[in-house]
Amino acid sequence: MKNIIAIILMIFTANLLSQVQLTGENQYRGVFSPPSSLNKSNAITLDNSGNVYVTGQSDNINTGTGIVTVCYNSTLVTQNWAQRYTGNAGNDAGYSIAYDEINGKIYVCGTILGNGSGYDYITIQYTTGGSQGWTNTYSGTGNGDDIANHVEVDASGNVYVTGQSWNGNDFDYATVKYNPSGQQQWVSRYDGGNGNDTAKSIKVDGDNGYVYVTGSSAGNGTGLDFATVRYASDGTQLWVNRYNGAANHNDWANDLAVDKNLGVYVCGCSESNSNDAAKYTIVKYSNSGTQAWVVNSIDGEAKAISLFKRPLVGNLPNNYTVDVFCTGFYIYSFASPTREGYTVKYDKDANLIWGNYKIVNDCLLNHICLSSKEAVYVTGFYHHSTLSQSTTITGCYTNNGTEAWFYDYGNPNFDYTTSSGVQVDINNNCYVSGLKDTLTTSQEYKTLKYGISSGTNRFQNPNINGNNSILEVPKIYSLEQNYPNPFNPVTVIRYAIPESGTVKLIVYNMLGQEITDLVNEFKDAGYYNIRFDASKFSSGIYVYKIDSRNFTSMKKMVLVK
Repeated sequence: MKNIIAIILMIFTANLLSQVQLTGENQYRGVFSPPSSLNKSNAITLDNSGNVYVTGQSDNINTGTGIVTVCYNSTLVTQNWAQRYTGNAGNDAGYSIAYDEINGKIYVCGTILGNGSGYDYITIQYTTGGSQGWTNTYSGTGNGDDIANHVEVDASGNVYVTGQSWNGNDFDYATVKYNPSGQQQWVSRYDGGNGNDTAKSIKVDGDNGYVYVTGSSAGNGTGLDFATVRYASDGTQLWVNRYNGAANHNDWANDLAVDKNLGVYVCGCSESNSNDAAKYTIVKYSNSGTQAWVVNSIDGEAKAISLFKRPLVGNLPNNYTVDVFCTGFYIYSFASPTREGYTVKYDKDANLIWGNYKIVNDCLLNHICLSSKEAVYVTGFYHHSTLSQSTTITGCYTNNGTEAWFYDYGNPNFDYTTSSGVQVDINNNCYVSGLKDTLTTSQEYKTLKYGISSGTNRFQNPNINGNNSILEVPKIYSLEQNYPNPFNPVTVIRYAIPESGTVKLIVYNMLGQEITDLVNEFKDAGYYNIRFDASKFSSGIYVYKIDSRNFTSMKKMVLVK
């Protein structure tokens, strides 16, 4: 059995490392959308037939800004339908979308401008054929703004929406449950008691009916804190747990993931001092609400999190573990903030399996999605040095952390592009939605598809030069200068090997003494980024040396504390 699984994983990894290209693209600008108007996709989902659904906000010269939901076929060649929903004043936006695979329904949540009540929650049901079903709104107790941020559907077709709701003095979490017919079942509010509370993410444990919500909540002299709440299926609050970082400054949660047996995982950011320096933070709670562990070892922010359920020996229903994947960005200079995409894998006990950096100019990865074979898809944007603008970047890592591919959507005909979500289908096609701002016309919804071609060459890394091509496996061995350099205390070393083989990457002090080995194992041909954390070493000059087959190279680096 183990040999069969290993062969399947080898075949799957080889497919990931095949040539990847942009195989589909479509835009939506709106029928009556004037130049310089806003058309922005904010969320994406897929159905079981491979159709692609995106939602967001779109201007219209006749009716104002509305919630527009668009469906494409799996190739993105055909727009199956587009539906606009406009409230009382035409200043509306869709922020989240979910697919009910049991009943074949699409749900969108967002905000509409109410009649004298500020913004209200709006939840809209569509069939997969585009017919609008029920709608329902929620106006909070304070008759002020209510902003719905996230929608989820459970296995019975119940719909859950969370966000922030004005109570007359400040904002609370407000979580609403609807039955499949659109009737409101309950509303549960969480008020931390010290100021604004904003719910960002919701997850539902379909087996037990528990509902989990996380976001940021004002603390008592602690700035913002993580606040994670668990509700019963009837809306009763079962527990709440807050996380305030060691520095007693702002901490905000961005996303959460839940396993019914193995805990609740929340990711976000924790400020480490009064100068807004911040840590990439993941917190785990037990299902009963006890904090199990916290990791926040690097500077930056964790933006999105996902779990992969991995069977253990015997493949019994409850004999499994979970791998924890998170993406975001690493900040290596707060004096002049410069960011690198950073994706990480932990086991359920906070042991680091791998971490991988995407080193391009000011890169922020915001969304993550896992395939059925534990491939990791991420998307975000970076500042394109040639085009002098932000552009979408999307990529994939194998389950062992190898960078399979990255693709740059940069194009000189666009002002900028950003991404707002990533999804992967059963054939490992990757879909990304977001915004494209052209130089001459209005903004557009942008939806992209990346697929694996039938070519036989192996490809790993993209060309980040704006021409949308992908580089082959390196033709020569190379060891690059570490970056940043000088550094304190973390730097990244990049190397390339054109042939598979054993790689040794060792760091020495100026006396020629080995202080650590960064790599000492067999590696496939490709490009690699290795993080070196010199926290336990003193300032000085160090030498790093690589050996692989007949290739040897060394370079100096400077640690300044």
